[in-house]
Amino acid sequence: MKLGARTPLAVLVGLLAATPFLAGARTVVPVQIPVNDPVHHVTSISGWLYGPDQPPSSPLPAVVLAHGCSGIWSGSTPPTTPPAVPNLQNQIEKWAMKLADTGYYALVVDSFTSRFDAARLDVYLDGDLASAWQNQCSNTTIHADDMVDKYTTRANDIHAAYQFLALRDDVDAINVGLMGWSAGAEASMIELGMTPRDSKLLKPQSEYVYKTAVLFYPGCGASLGFGNPTSSTNPSWWRPYTDTRSQHGKMDTTVGWTNCDARKARAIDVYGAVGGSGRELVFMAYDGAKHSFDGVSETWPTSACNPYVAGDSCAMRDADIKSLQYFEDHLKQ
Repeated sequence: MKLGARTPLAVLVGLLAATPFLAGARTVVPVQIPVNDPVHHVTSISGWLYGPDQPPSSPLPAVVLAHGCSGIWSGSTPPTTPPAVPNLQNQIEKWAMKLADTGYYALVVDSFTSRFDAARLDVYLDGDLASAWQNQCSNTTIHADDMVDKYTTRANDIHAAYQFLALRDDVDAINVGLMGWSAGAEASMIELGMTPRDSKLLKPQSEYVYKTAVLFYPGCGASLGFGNPTSSTNPSWWRPYTDTRSQHGKMDTTVGWTNCDARKARAIDVYGAVGGSGRELVFMAYDGAKHSFDGVSETWPTSACNPYVAGDSCAMRDADIKSLQYFEDHLKQ
């Protein structure tokens, strides 16, 4: 790993093999995930593994969590030392804690922190370098060659995260799910595609590693690859290799939802991503909900809205409850 000498993240990285931190009935363990990334000169990236506070009697299912373009620290500066309980972005921490409390391991993949290099970035970034690097959503001051590419590097991170979990004796490698938000959901779509993003040839079966997936508001435009959802001459060929639930807000002005709807229609009508196929695409678009609608609260909802009221709150409640049940149905049966 290459880090600038002036970065406060050096302390964090040096402690990522530390003792687990108790958090109620669960542990939160900082981990290092091996990756091959010659672009950023790193051989591993950081992550947080949530799980039970006692070793399980048998291997548990697991879920990999892929953050959006603001990073796991909500676009803020990562702490200089590992906190007792990491204060991650609302959506991510809510899900990691709930999964751990429900009998899963939850691996939060941090695709940004370990790739921060102050010695390189201070050439063109001003102010709080670590914070600016962490938020790659709209930071036009980060050079394109340094940014973490969601379609290549981050997709590779997601695959590496599965391999990391599969080597653990306490993880049921057959029952590992994937969850992604926004840019992390787009990277997840790359992983979940039956084909590469630039080819219609099927991937080898050995690359179909995730048992199921839940996506929150990915962008599905032409830059994703897999053809163009609005083109009649080169239409979308994306479809998942496993059962996948994808959910969106109809008031999302960040990435929109209609391109995903168009890809959904092709996946179902042309490529048979239907119930019983083992690669069904379940698509939900919520009235009145915006981008990041599930970040309204870090408190797990106790019920869905009945009746549904258009907006972020009811969309969050419905999506959280139904998505957890989706994992229960697919990873514990």
